[in-house]
This record gives sequence, C-alpha cells and structure tokens, in this order.
Amino acid sequence: MPRRWWLFRPLDLLARLWPVGRRRGVLMVRIDGIGDMAMFQGAFAHYSAALGVAVSEITLLGCQSWASLAPQFFPGCRFFAIDEHAYERNPLYRFKISLWVRRQGFAVAICDMYLRRPLVADALLWVSGAPERIATNPHSSPRTAAVFSWYLQRCTRTIDTGPIQRTRSSGISAFSRRSPGTRSGPRRRRFPGPSALGRLPSPMPC
Repeated sequence: MPRRWWLFRPLDLLARLWPVGRRRGVLMVRIDGIGDMAMFQGAFAHYSAALGVAVSEITLLGCQSWASLAPQFFPGCRFFAIDEHAYERNPLYRFKISLWVRRQGFAVAICDMYLRRPLVADALLWVSGAPERIATNPHSSPRTAAVFSWYLQRCTRTIDTGPIQRTRSSGISAFSRRSPGTRSGPRRRRFPGPSALGRLPSPMPC
C-alpha cells in the first residue's frame, strides 16, 4: 500500500467509526471533470427509478470545478462539492469531508466511475459506512491495483461493466442496466427497508 494510504488511515478509520443514527438516502460519488460530468447527466436521470427512491433522496458528491453547473444538470437532487485535490493531499481537510459524509448516515453509497483515484472516490465510498456500498470495477494499474483491491473487497457489491470501454459513458450505461434494484413500475421505497439488491456476500472487516 502507498505511504499516503497509511498516513490517511488513522483519520479515515476515525471518521468511518463515527456513530450515526438512522440510515437513509443514497450517496452518489462522481469526482469527474466537466466533460465526464456532462456525459453522466443522461444516465443520472435513470438512477431514481433504478434505485427505487425519489431524486430528492440522492446526494451527488462532486467537484468544486463544476459546482455552479450542478443545479442545471442535476435538478432535484442534493449536491455537495469537494476539492478533490485537497482531499487527496490534506489530512485535516480529508477528515472534515469524511466526517461530513459519515454523519449523513447514507443507506446506500454508489461509485460508477471507470477512471478514478482510489484514495478519493473509493475512500469516500468506504468511509460512508453505508450498509450497501456498490462500485463498478475501475481501470487500474500495477501502482493502484492493491489500493483498489482493498476498497473493492469491502464493498457489498461490485459490478463488472465489461471489457475496456470504448467510451466512459458506456460504463455508466452498463451500470444502470445491471443495477439489481431496477423496477419496471413507478413504485418507490424509502430507506432503510428490505434490500432491493438481494442476498449479498458479507464485506471484509475494516
């Protein structure tokens, strides 16, 4: 594991173990550039139906670089912006953001990005402590494989979006198609409640 992971580990663990109350809502982690954010907009419109929740129950965690565009691109959802570079480098800023994420008490946390940094996107997913943590398989290299493996093994579900994608949007579409919570009708449920994802293997411990 990289030295930075070990540096962040104590504060990440402290945030991860922070007590929370009733679980509710969905966290969607999208640490994207503006171009990828624009491509994600079309798929985001289907997530409410796929997960069986109202759009207002989804919190989109994105970047400060496109925070001013979020109300127009993602109307109805709750938006929270972070400085992803500071989160990856500044331990105190990282702890502040991680603690905020943890204290929201999300019931479901999702990251469907193919190109991502494990010490940012995957760490946010893990630190949320949501009972259901879902991630797509990322693009990894020998340098990042160990870190990705550590976080993915602690997800309750990982989704394979197929071979190397021709476009990043194809992975988003694959995630939407393969998300097990998809329903054909308009019926909705609120979290917490019976899992729409079926029986899942137990994640590895902290």
